[in-house]
Formats: sequence, structure tokens, C-alpha cells
Amino acid sequence: MAHERMKEANYWYGDEDVNAVVARVRENTKNPLSDGTHVIIFDVVNGQEGVPNTDPQSIVQRLSKENRAAGVDTFAEALNAIEKQNDIWLPEGEKKQKIRAFVENEHATDKEFQKLLLNKLEELEYDRYQLESFLKSEDVFSEIASLWRGGDAEQSPFRVLFPVNLGIYNAGKTDSGAHWVLGEIELKKKGEQVTVKTRKHDTSDTSGGQFSKSFQDAMSKTITDRLQTELGFDLIVAFTRDVVTSPRTQDDGSSCGPITCDNLVLRAQSKEIPKETVPAGAQKLRQQQYDMVKPKPVASFTTAKSSEGNKWDAVREKQLQAEYPEIFKNVKKAKLVEHTVQTTDLTDNNLEEFVKSTKALMQKLGVDGAVEVNAPEGAKQKLIQLCKKHGLKLASEAKSDSVKKIETERMDKVEGATTQRSPAMAV
Repeated sequence: MAHERMKEANYWYGDEDVNAVVARVRENTKNPLSDGTHVIIFDVVNGQEGVPNTDPQSIVQRLSKENRAAGVDTFAEALNAIEKQNDIWLPEGEKKQKIRAFVENEHATDKEFQKLLLNKLEELEYDRYQLESFLKSEDVFSEIASLWRGGDAEQSPFRVLFPVNLGIYNAGKTDSGAHWVLGEIELKKKGEQVTVKTRKHDTSDTSGGQFSKSFQDAMSKTITDRLQTELGFDLIVAFTRDVVTSPRTQDDGSSCGPITCDNLVLRAQSKEIPKETVPAGAQKLRQQQYDMVKPKPVASFTTAKSSEGNKWDAVREKQLQAEYPEIFKNVKKAKLVEHTVQTTDLTDNNLEEFVKSTKALMQKLGVDGAVEVNAPEGAKQKLIQLCKKHGLKLASEAKSDSVKKIETERMDKVEGATTQRSPAMAV
């Protein structure tokens, strides 16, 4: 099972383990927090391949150029290269064939990468406008500036959290002997002055640690340049390199990962990190984090296909996401006209809301027909009852009705044939 080894006392967390925790924390963080802070959480921040993450410019560059919509840098770069090939997008009737040929030629030695690119292009319906929108570059500073422009900046402080592994980054490889730390940047704006505090939560440093002067200088220049560009006026940017006064340390050589992940959980909620030495193995934290990321029981509906004319519309998708955020975030599309919705909250109250929202969503999507229910047995029976209560037809019953219909038609034919033969038999 994925991430099963996270529970082992001497297991060293890899990027995929830390990112799994990051994804759950990000999912559970509701901005703004009760204290008004907006929290932005990055996946593991790796620098350029082969460059140690102790190099400050490497970390700063990633923070200032992160395109979280597109994901991996090389993936975004490859899609950008496709978008820039003007000759492959026209004529309209030939673009799919020409784009596929371009991808296969450019990435001839990497079939898996080809598949990833083509799957994304298929999802975007080979539409250039959708691709441009997908690739629109937004980094952490454009996100901050956007909120500061549109609201009360003085009531909107930001906290940026990013786990870093202080080793040499080699894509797809584990760097043994490296060390996890949590980076934190806080930004507050008052008038034309922005105050910035940086912290490094380092479990191996009893003094708490702080980012280097070179990191501070690189970050200072980047933040000043980016925010002035985004906001359109000169700023006074004041920096402080905080020393973490309540360091939380490890008592072994392999628990930096789980402690760093727990520090992330706490700071994402504006909670202070306790001053303590975590027992060797960090078993309690490891179990908590495994429970956080392990697969959850799921209840889902797969709808019947809607009419062939009801093609998937990206604008309509955004509208529906806004209207049904809780269930629509898990909608999966198959052939553009079949949908699966799911929930991991199996409480009675949520299941009823789930059924009602699914019915409304189906109507919005133009889907008529029955749904296939998948869930653990107790929840499945509850869902079946709720479907009947709210008039949502079940595929199993629809199938039974069709079987009954066929059987009825067969009986009618048999009875008809018997009636026709009867006089002859009587002779």
C-alpha cells in the first residue's frame, strides 16, 4: 500500500511522502484563518537538478517561478513548446494529428512522457485557448498581490510554507543522508511598506536555525522586484531573519521528515511549534501522518451517459465547480459525457446532502438515467435508501426493469404463438 513504510521507525521520508502530507494539509486549510492569515503551502521545493538545496538562489528561484497549475517544470515547458508551434494548430481539422506527430517526434525516447502530454492535451480538447489558460504562469507573489489589490491588504497577512530537503536534487531518486527542514515566510503590508520575516524550522539545530544572509539577500531582491511589478508602485520592503526560539529537535538520524511534516501542520493553523525533543523513531507522528494520507473509504456515483450532443465545456465546468465545490472537486470525466462523483465523508447527514447535490448536478449536466452506487456495505445501503427517497434512479433497478421488460415481451410472444396455434391443435 502507498506510504505504508511511513510508520516504520527508521524509514526516511521521500518527496512523495512529504508531498502526500502537504496535499492533505492544503486540503484541510481554509483561508483566511481565524487570525486573518492566508496560508500558501508549497509541495517539496527542489532547486535545479544536481544543485544542492543549500544554495539560496536555487530555492528562491523555485518559489518565484512555481507554476502550481502546470506541476512539474519540464512538463510545463514541454506544453509551452507545443503551444508556441503556430503551424501545428491550423487547419482546425488537422491539428490533433499534427500535434500528436510533433509530441512523438520531440519526445521520441520517452513514451511515458509522451503519454502524459497527450493525456493532458486530450483533457484540454486540443484547444489552444484552454492550453494557454492552463499554462498561465502564477507564482506565489502574483497570488499575494492579487489579494492585496482586491481587498484590505492590512487585514491580509500571508504565511508561505515550504518543506525543503537540504540535499542534491536528482529527479526520481532518493538522496540518502539529506535533511528535511520547513521554510516559512510571513508577509504583511501597511501602506507602501511590506514587512517580511523568514524562519527555518530545523530539527537538527538546537538554536532553532535561521536562513543564511545570502538566502535573505536573494529573497529580498526577488520579493521586492516581484511585488513592485505586480502592484505597480514602489515598495519599502523590510526584512527580518527570525531565529526560532523554541526549537523542536529530533533524537535520531531519520525522524526529520515526520517532525518537519508535523511542524507544517501546526504552522498551517497558526499554532506555535513546541519546544521539545521528539523521542527516537517519532512513532506517534508517523502514525498520525500515515492515517492522514492513507486511502479513505469512498462512496461514489457513476452516472449514465448524457446525450452525445452534451460536450464538456470548460467554462461550464468552472461554474459547476463554484456551485458544487464539495462533490465537483472529485468529478472524473470519461469520454466527456460520463461522470463519477465521490465523497469520503460517510456520515448520515453528509450522505443525504451528497445524494441531493448529485441529483442537482446531474440535472445541470443534462444527465438523465440511473446511477451506479459504490460504497462500503453500511453506507451503500443508506445511499440506496436515500436515492429512493430523493428520486435518483439506481442502475441495478433499471437493469431489473429492463430484464422484466424482456421477460414480459418473451411471455407475450409465447402466449401469442400459443393462441395462434390453438385452433390448429384443436382440429
